[in-house]
Amino acid sequence: MVWFTLSRAAAAGVPHERLVELTGWDEALVREALGSGPRPPIVARLTPEGLDPDAVAQAASSFEATARLDALVASILADVGDPGWSPAAADLDDLCERLETAWRSWRQALGRRSD
Repeated sequence: MVWFTLSRAAAAGVPHERLVELTGWDEALVREALGSGPRPPIVARLTPEGLDPDAVAQAASSFEATARLDALVASILADVGDPGWSPAAADLDDLCERLETAWRSWRQALGRRSD
């Protein structure tokens, strides 16, 4: 979670020095965290005592992947809603069917029943 927040702040233009100040971490640790992503070695160094570093790394990776999926969906909706480009209703129906097929296939491959 911390890595995700740091990476988003860095992508938004927050200077490295400010990230060091905000986290209270050593400059090298912030640089390592930004450079390596939510991998177990960096997560193990940052995980509070009593928590499983592997579980924290998995949660951070899942959170990052979910954020990427959210960004993709937002991008699709922004394109579809763009007043400069208006796809035909049939094209939108086709897109919807393709996405639904991909979604059901993906869920099925993971052993999850589609409702």
